[in-house]
Amino acid sequence: MKLQASKYKDLKYYANVLFAVLFLCAFISCKKENQKEDKQQVSFSPLSIKGLQKSDYKSTLTFEKKLENTGNFNSKLVSYLSDSLKVYALVTIPKKKNQKMAIQF
Repeated sequence: MKLQASKYKDLKYYANVLFAVLFLCAFISCKKENQKEDKQQVSFSPLSIKGLQKSDYKSTLTFEKKLENTGNFNSKLVSYLSDSLKVYALVTIPKKKNQKMAIQF
């Protein structure tokens, strides 16, 4: 009878140890997930450098109209969207192949 009681105590001890280990593993796992969520929830001001870096800047250049056509260059009015605002620019395209194009905002 004493031998069975000793085995029962050993079994109960190992079961408690196993329960404690499983509990600690679950606790550590939850804590790591919460830390990951906290890092992802950090938001930046839209005007901060990090906020501006995370912004999406996709836009297309739209030729609005031809302005001037001279012997040396063609001028066109172009526009694009920037932060929901329409920005206009003057593009001067040279007719000679060796010259560079100029853009004025």
